[in-house]
Amino acid sequence: MRGLYGHLYQTPYLYSSETLKRYYNGARNNEEIEAIQHYMEHYDVFDQKCYKGYLELTRNIQEDLFVPEIVEWQSITSEYTPLTNYDGTIQFLRNDKLPKWLLDGF
Repeated sequence: MRGLYGHLYQTPYLYSSETLKRYYNGARNNEEIEAIQHYMEHYDVFDQKCYKGYLELTRNIQEDLFVPEIVEWQSITSEYTPLTNYDGTIQFLRNDKLPKWLLDGF
C-alpha cells in the first residue's frame, strides 16, 4: 500500500468527500480502497445518508469490495418471506417487518 493510503489510518483530520473520491479513483488495489473505507468508518461518514458526497463514495466502495456468496435457501426463508409483486417480480421482506394484514391472511 502506498504511503498516502497508509496515512489515512493515522490522520486526525476528516478529508472532504471530493478529496477521498480522488484517492478512490487513484487506488491501485482493494487494500487501498479498504483504507478509505476504514477511514470513513472511523469518522462515521461511511453509509450516512445525510452526507451526499460520502454516501456516493460509500456506494462505489461497497460495489468494488462486494464478494457474492452462496446462501442456503433454508437460512433465507427462516429470516425472510418471499412475496410476488404486481408485475411478477419477487421481493423478500424480513419476517419481523411483515404487515399484520399479511400475517392474518387478509
